[in-house]
Amino acid sequence: MTDSDTSTPILPQDILYLITEHAAKDVATLLKLCLVCRALLHQAQRVLYTDISLVDTGHNLNRGAPGKKVTMLKFFDTVTTHSALAQYVRSFSYRGRGLGFGWWERMNGALQSMVHLRSFALEGSQLPVATVLFKGCTFQLREFTWKHFYFQVRPPCPRSPEEHLRNFLSTQKEIRFLSTSFVSTQVLPIICPLLGTLVGDTQTIMQVLPDRETVTKLVWVETHWNTEFDIDVISSALSHVRILSLGGSVPRHSLATQLTVLKYALETKHGIWVYLLIPVV
Repeated sequence: MTDSDTSTPILPQDILYLITEHAAKDVATLLKLCLVCRALLHQAQRVLYTDISLVDTGHNLNRGAPGKKVTMLKFFDTVTTHSALAQYVRSFSYRGRGLGFGWWERMNGALQSMVHLRSFALEGSQLPVATVLFKGCTFQLREFTWKHFYFQVRPPCPRSPEEHLRNFLSTQKEIRFLSTSFVSTQVLPIICPLLGTLVGDTQTIMQVLPDRETVTKLVWVETHWNTEFDIDVISSALSHVRILSLGGSVPRHSLATQLTVLKYALETKHGIWVYLLIPVV
């Protein structure tokens, strides 16, 4: 078949679908195909918008690379004004910093349109208040990452940024994966009740893990400071863990010994698969 106006071949939708599926793992090729076949674009959008990852390299985007900032803002505006495109987004991640006044507000507008979002990751040195960034959002996440905190945005009320983060998590009943390094007060099991994988430093683990029966994978990440902890606080929850990764530099002999004993107990008593990534001295 051909288009009578342009004499361009018109491919059946099932053929376009197959082309999109085969090219889905090679985004560069898929984009090139869209340039030579506009009919493919509609099918390709559901693939191209599924997994969105934005990265700020730290360069001055206002001077050195203005096009990059413009591109990011254009993406936010596009999914905000075209809800059909936003509904394709399942995973969104941003690594970097806030890029001037209104940056997080523009991101919030885009996130509100991503009603089917399932995975969200934000990593950087300047992060917003959680309840401000997610205001008006209706999605239910399965995976959530929020790391490297250096809050520059003042909360609208005296509550700490951590409390805003906890309040947001309390609205997310479907989270299975949580990775963060900013929890210093207790997070009860009623928050993220289906949590299966927890990634965090000692302080985070001691506040999130106690009394949970759902966490089967625990990743104990490296920190550059010493945090005292009582292993008995999480002993009950550890009995449900099946994969444990202990990582980081542990300068204190007592802590290294404690974790080594923990490793032995978990492997012999509970059959847990333990990755011990700390130097034992």
